[in-house]
Amino acid sequence: MKKAQELCDKQGGSVANVVTSTLRKYADVENDATLSKDQKVLAIQKELEEATALELPMMEQKLPNMHSALKM
Repeated sequence: MKKAQELCDKQGGSVANVVTSTLRKYADVENDATLSKDQKVLAIQKELEEATALELPMMEQKLPNMHSALKM
């Protein structure tokens, strides 16, 4: 996980932000003995969905630029 976090820090951007947020949630719940496996999975999935929802507008703004670049 440390290497993945380092790569996200280096890369930056919306996708890296989503991955970073999800990795942090995983680290938070990984050793939490009060949560069942299913609860841990749900917590991680929820974090992924919320982080994606926060970053999605930025990703959508960049799509037209990416589309134009691909046409070249």
